[in-house]
Amino acid sequence: MPSQIPPIVVEIFVMATAIGVLIQAGVLLGFFFAFVKLRGKLETILTNVTEHALPLIARSKEMVEDLSPKLSEISTNLVEVSDLLKQETHTIKTSVDEVVEKTRAQTARVDEMVSGTLDGLSQATATIQQGIEVPLRHIHGVFSGVKAAFETLRDKSANSYANHSVHVEERVVAAEEPVVVVVEEVLVSASKPVV
Repeated sequence: MPSQIPPIVVEIFVMATAIGVLIQAGVLLGFFFAFVKLRGKLETILTNVTEHALPLIARSKEMVEDLSPKLSEISTNLVEVSDLLKQETHTIKTSVDEVVEKTRAQTARVDEMVSGTLDGLSQATATIQQGIEVPLRHIHGVFSGVKAAFETLRDKSANSYANHSVHVEERVVAAEEPVVVVVEEVLVSASKPVV
């Protein structure tokens, strides 16, 4: 059974297809004109890039080529300076260590000298004290005896012999011993040897 399509439907279908083809042709024509415009703009941009950017790139390349040896020389100089600084630092450290060691030795010597001097002063003070105190006691004893003898002679005529012996004992007992005060100052070194 063959189907029959009315002729009007076929005509509508053909017209719709023709309109669709015309619309596609119009869109393609619009794309063509847009592409032509874009091509003109791209040519202008490309011309500007070739006129301005390419010389800039060439100058940058020349600058990099000029700076490359200078940068290499600067890095070599920095390495040399670093080595010199290390050597000088080692030399300075050695010198400072020597000075510190000499200072420690001198401090120890000065401490020994001061300690020896103070010990000598202490011994001299003790010797002088003993040398003065013992003769002073003897002299005081002699003076006390002489004084007691004079008082006894003076009182002899006034008192009897018995009273006299009691009186002499009282006077001998009452005799004072001299008091000798010797102030001894001992200085202690406040500095300790540096370790």
